[in-house]
Amino acid sequence: MGNNYRNQSFAKPYVSGATLNQSDFATGSAEQQFSFPKLTRRIKVACRNPDDTAALHFTNRAAMTVGDHVWNISGSGDANSVTLDVTAATIWLSLANSSSVGGGDADVQVFAELTELDTASYFVTGSGLTDDS
Repeated sequence: MGNNYRNQSFAKPYVSGATLNQSDFATGSAEQQFSFPKLTRRIKVACRNPDDTAALHFTNRAAMTVGDHVWNISGSGDANSVTLDVTAATIWLSLANSSSVGGGDADVQVFAELTELDTASYFVTGSGLTDDS
């Protein structure tokens, strides 16, 4: 990936969002994949409403096992968002549980700082992501 000045100091913005539907949770499709056009330097995910509850993860729910790394996002103020200084090509957002605090959907927003590095040459495996070690 390199450690050059251009990738450390310049970033292009990425902004997106989705509504995670409570009715889709039972079918296992209440998650949204976000694939970035370039590798990220920083990611911020926020719930738009204080009663919404969402989960941020780096693999889809079907591939997850107990102990996988998940960030739950809920509450108001700073508690309704999470910011990670992380290099990623893809993230997934889902409802944090089958009965969202608000009892329904969750509106989420995704903000990212993108580097100039291509995602094609980046693949992550390891503990808590694709294996149990």
